[in-house]
Amino acid sequence: MALAAVLAKRQKADLSAVFVLPPPDVAASASGPTLKALELALVELEASAAAAQAEFQAVLRKNGLRGRWLLERGSAPACVIRRARAADLVVLGQRNPNQPQVLETPEDVILACGRPVLMVPYIGSFRQLGERALLAWNDSREARRAVRDGLPLLTGTKPVTVMSIAPRSEAGEAALADLAEYLAHRGLKTTSELIANAANAPIDEILTRSVELDADLILMGAYGHSRARELVLGGMTQDMLREMSLPVLMSH
Repeated sequence: MALAAVLAKRQKADLSAVFVLPPPDVAASASGPTLKALELALVELEASAAAAQAEFQAVLRKNGLRGRWLLERGSAPACVIRRARAADLVVLGQRNPNQPQVLETPEDVILACGRPVLMVPYIGSFRQLGERALLAWNDSREARRAVRDGLPLLTGTKPVTVMSIAPRSEAGEAALADLAEYLAHRGLKTTSELIANAANAPIDEILTRSVELDADLILMGAYGHSRARELVLGGMTQDMLREMSLPVLMSH
């Protein structure tokens, strides 16, 4: 919430918060001890919603922002996806494996919302981003969208590091040159790093380099392959959602 407020203030944007409760009929088929447990859980969720609303309104006041509190009932991914129609950017928290939450599958939102999604790790405090960005580049449609979607988040104070893990080729080097020219036209300097023979898995190379650069943002395309393929064979998006250590802007 704090990071979303920083970005909204920087962009002179409105900020909306979506809090999703279970549908009204969630306890309709329950009885006995199960019904009691559900009723207690629902009471706790209602209290959590009230506390979150108060916190959100305090953030708005502190930052001088306009915003809306949107209390929804139903499927969390479906509610966020629907609300994304009226948003430029969706900000979500990384799934915490040690803490149950309503939105267990943020990838549902990434795939269907049609907007860039900024994923924020559940560990750490992030108050700024966009000064030291790392772009994970593979010349895919999704990576190109990530570049365009990420432009409003980049401050231009330091060069954007473009990192490509691929065999060296004329086409690959030409793509990096074109990308540098594109960003230069928008006032952004870049440094390009082409890793032809990676010693580690791509996710490890990217996260290690982000630490070395003290990066505050990773930009990447999401689900260049189908989600089913990534779930079975593994893939960069699933790896990043699980292992991310800094905010990541994902575009699909």
